[in-house]
Amino acid sequence: MTAWRTAFAQLLEQTVGIAPQPTLLDRAENFLACRKAALELGSVDAYLDLLRAPNGNDELQAIVNVVSVPKTSFFRYAEQIDRLVQDIVPALHARLPPGAPLRIWSTACATGEEPYSMAMALLHAGWPQRRPVEIVASDINTDVLARARAGRYPTAALAVPGAQAARPFLAAVGAELVVDAAVQKLVRFERMNIVHLDARADGPWHVIVCANVLIYFSPLRRQDVLAQLRDRMHVDGSLLLGGAEMLDRLPEGLAISRIGDTFVYGRTAKVSLAGQATTPGADRAARAKTTRATRVQRPTPSPPPPPVRTPATAREPAGRDFWQQAVTLLAGGFHNEAAAAAASALEEDPLSVELHFVRGRTLRALGLLVEGEEAFRRALFLDPGFLAAHYEVGLCLHLGGHHQRAAAAYDRGLRGKSSSQNRTSLDGICVSDDIARYLCQENRVRALRRDAPISGVSRRT
Repeated sequence: MTAWRTAFAQLLEQTVGIAPQPTLLDRAENFLACRKAALELGSVDAYLDLLRAPNGNDELQAIVNVVSVPKTSFFRYAEQIDRLVQDIVPALHARLPPGAPLRIWSTACATGEEPYSMAMALLHAGWPQRRPVEIVASDINTDVLARARAGRYPTAALAVPGAQAARPFLAAVGAELVVDAAVQKLVRFERMNIVHLDARADGPWHVIVCANVLIYFSPLRRQDVLAQLRDRMHVDGSLLLGGAEMLDRLPEGLAISRIGDTFVYGRTAKVSLAGQATTPGADRAARAKTTRATRVQRPTPSPPPPPVRTPATAREPAGRDFWQQAVTLLAGGFHNEAAAAAASALEEDPLSVELHFVRGRTLRALGLLVEGEEAFRRALFLDPGFLAAHYEVGLCLHLGGHHQRAAAAYDRGLRGKSSSQNRTSLDGICVSDDIARYLCQENRVRALRRDAPISGVSRRT
């Protein structure tokens, strides 16, 4: 069994760069066994072989969507965005030819709040009126990319500290906030794997933002990714990392400077891209004579900042504490708080079926039916025999008016074979297998009637 854990860990690291945390590996054996059974494969080794094969790409992508951490918010790093708009962009604008686009790449954009925040700030400062702006936002997680492209967020998105800066660019539509069309026009979303970049990532990029990604990589992988980003930067480009990613060692060709409280990484003369100058030109010397732009040039590196923190030490309390908080808050009706606690717990324990279920329950209670359905489907990916999750998927679709799809989901719950897992940790928020089958049967009929209410269930429970 230990060999399976090792093979799974190596597969994740080689494919997407993730260095799995102990909690994830502790659940790996049960997860592998469940997926082997769901796909009717003869052994776990056969399942691992599938993941390594080209015809296993969809299954591997589904795993990535579960284990990757899409944690972000509007204007999460407001100081960094201020420095981008007030210092870095003006310096670039002074050097770029007239009409040349300013190219920005958000390398791990999650649900899109980061690139949208940059676009909002640039629009507010009037930069798109002075120069074309291109923002490419990428992520390996296809689920979060779909949500980012939609540009729709729960109203609770503005409750996060600093997020109020986004309010002028968000329109309330029902229980959601929709990103302004002018902001969406500046951002293009692409699926990319930062560990294995292709031609779509080719530069030169004037600004690359790589926030809170490297902390999940091994030291060797971190250096390799940094080198790839360096090689795709414009000779006068800037690399911005997350607040928890202060590097203790830089690859050759990168130097660090500081603007206010923001660390900026830039290319040195030793490494260059084809077609770019190999040494800083006269324009860079002239930049020292300007006001704000002088702070963006690459001086002698400052003393190295504190070493990078790993996720295990950077987040407190531990995942189990967040899990207990989420269950207690959900049972008490504190749905926003429960959703936040469940999301934090999933950072530590992304293969927890129960956590995805709890998160789905909180999202459904908040009226976020699409997000709730997605959480329940992740629980079902991890345990296809979780009948209560089949019922909840159908319920989200039913409440959302998707009657045919709801009936199909209920039908899968009726026909599904129970995994008979002990769910005592979900007492009070999860129905038993027998009740799940009964509810699926009753509600399937109601869904097919289209306008019939769901007996005994409200949108807020």
